[in-house]
Amino acid sequence: MQTAGQLLSPYAAFVFTVFLAGLSAYVALDCAQRVATRASSLAAGWLLGGALALGTGSWSLHVVGVIGQSLPFEPGYQPLILLASW
Repeated sequence: MQTAGQLLSPYAAFVFTVFLAGLSAYVALDCAQRVATRASSLAAGWLLGGALALGTGSWSLHVVGVIGQSLPFEPGYQPLILLASW
């Protein structure tokens, strides 16, 4: 098991998660707009892209939030389980 160490301070982690949330929401909404305005043959691709952007953004901001927390113990992670949780 690997430990996160002090990769981010809690404040830096908060700012970074807000940035990630905003970026992923922007990309997802942009893809949703393209679904509505493009040909139906491309709509499924834009819809999938928006879903992946929003889901990956949500997953990554939660991972960064856990790493940046100040806890009475050192949070650890296993890379394979972390990737499988995506």
